[in-house]
Amino acid sequence: RKLTAASVKTLACRHPGGTLYGDSALPGFAAVAYESGAIHFRARFTTRDGQRRKVDVGRLGVVTVEEAREAARRILSQANLGEDPAALREKVRATPTFGSWRTTYLSRLLGRRIRLSDTTRYLSLAAERWGDRRLHTITRADVEALYQKIGEEHATSANRFLAAVSACFAMAVREALIPTNPAANLSKFKENPARARVLTPEEMSRLVTALQDEDEHTRAAFALLIGSGLRLSEALRARWEDLDSEAGTLRLTRPKSGRPEVIPVPQTTLAVLSRLAHDSEFIVAGIDPKKPRVDLKRAWKRVLTEAKKEEALSRKKKGESAGKGFLENVHIHDLRRSFGLAVARQSGLHVASRLLRHRD
Repeated sequence: RKLTAASVKTLACRHPGGTLYGDSALPGFAAVAYESGAIHFRARFTTRDGQRRKVDVGRLGVVTVEEAREAARRILSQANLGEDPAALREKVRATPTFGSWRTTYLSRLLGRRIRLSDTTRYLSLAAERWGDRRLHTITRADVEALYQKIGEEHATSANRFLAAVSACFAMAVREALIPTNPAANLSKFKENPARARVLTPEEMSRLVTALQDEDEHTRAAFALLIGSGLRLSEALRARWEDLDSEAGTLRLTRPKSGRPEVIPVPQTTLAVLSRLAHDSEFIVAGIDPKKPRVDLKRAWKRVLTEAKKEEALSRKKKGESAGKGFLENVHIHDLRRSFGLAVARQSGLHVASRLLRHRD
């Protein structure tokens, strides 16, 4: 008989495991009556390779009979076209949520990249929005909406976010968890020009003079930054065992490129390092001898303040006005840029690029 809103109310359970009642109007559509009084609807079909399959389409009270019949009709139509809706549903249920896939993805990056802090931060931002959603349910529109929201305030951060999320989805595509990358080929925000700030000879001179009031390890850190063009993290992580004073080289085991590299260290820098006590395995000793120093923020602020003060006093004695812009808007990374410019002027761009270890 045909299953209707009235007829399903008369269905009784005659077996402990439930009793199935087929629908005369749509072969393959059925209702199952259970001892608890619940009525569940399902679609039943046979795959082309002869396997009998079933897919639950809802429970009476949550869906109506007609809604269940329409859902069953779609499933049976897929089966008639040679698809296996049951297998598809099982695959969907096995698809991880964005939150769980994010954890898996980051674990696979360990050892491949030196720094994961930015990637972790951007993926955490995405997880706040999509953490409980399965990967296949996250659409291009979802990515675009969050990307635009971030870009309203920070265009550069939005582009970094998009790159991190796109790479995460790309790995999911490679593993056949989702068919396409919802973050691929989105138009990026136009970013501000890259920083081009370099220190003038006068600024560098004042800075070096101001450094003399700092402790020996702080002076050593800045000597590496100024004399060898190291990145801050590379200078703070440099170890004694990787310094060859005779050859005048320093081996970087964890540079940004991910590959160990050897850089030259000038004699002036080696002279500063030679006066250091080996109290730590790291050249720039931190509080814990077994751990590298965290940063130079406080020292950098002190040095800038002292250098500006000395410059102001010098100009005042000469009867000159205060130097506008002197050591203003200067970051620690600008020391590396200043090193590159100095080398380029003396030996050319190619040599400067090699010493800065740029890929391009």
